Amino acid sequence: MIRYFVYDAEYERDAAGHALYQAAEGFDPEGIERLRDRDPRIDMRWVFKRPVAISWLVLEEEGGKLVPGTLHSLGRPELTEQELLTSFFAAVGELPREVPLVTWGGSSSDEPQLRLAGLRHGLRVPARLMAPFQPGKRFGSGHVDLMTHLCGDAARVHLAEICAALRIPAKTVAPPDATARLIAQGKWSLVKAICENDTLSTTALLVHAVAPNYCAGSLSGTLLGLARAGARQAHRPYAQTFEAWAADLVRQMSLQVLVDLAAFA
Repeated sequence: MIRYFVYDAEYERDAAGHALYQAAEGFDPEGIERLRDRDPRIDMRWVFKRPVAISWLVLEEEGGKLVPGTLHSLGRPELTEQELLTSFFAAVGELPREVPLVTWGGSSSDEPQLRLAGLRHGLRVPARLMAPFQPGKRFGSGHVDLMTHLCGDAARVHLAEICAALRIPAKTVAPPDATARLIAQGKWSLVKAICENDTLSTTALLVHAVAPNYCAGSLSGTLLGLARAGARQAHRPYAQTFEAWAADLVRQMSLQVLVDLAAFA
């Protein structure tokens, strides 16, 4: 039974759209007009991000334990933006109603960006990605943003920060500020690898968050399943890191067994 649907997406900059916005503002990019910090006439905001890759993974419940499903990844150059969105929306639309979408920071990035992209193409956007027309309700009812859940009222942190604290591999393909360059260079295999790595890392965070709701040993077992899922992607540059993570988890689990046995000696 599917319990969670975890996804991540990567985006390219819509320079043509941003140029239209600059023209509407009467702004000359070559001028010497005094600018405020993070002026949207210079710094593109989220409305000028267009999806180029989306990865997702489901967590299934079997015998009181969470089990990772297949890691999916779609994007350029095989699919156009419209085809990518159509395939992703179809996958979301096939989910049982009670299964939430899970992201890291998606309520302020992926959810509105994918929603806007879908509307731009005239696509039927899944209800889970649509914000309701109700005052005070900004997010779709089928979305769990782990950044909001895990950070609470504390400062929002980067995915790599919280993963480092929990010893979860993250951003092993390239640093975040390199993604835009790789997209501009058309290095789509690496872009998909970045997207997949983020999906695996976010899923591991979700496992930590929900493990208390499952039977003993579910945390270690599910994390090991995720590590092995990443290690199986031998064509991706993150595979070796996930293989090392799997070996480390096995060592930890073996040590815990010895500790438990010693307690009954």
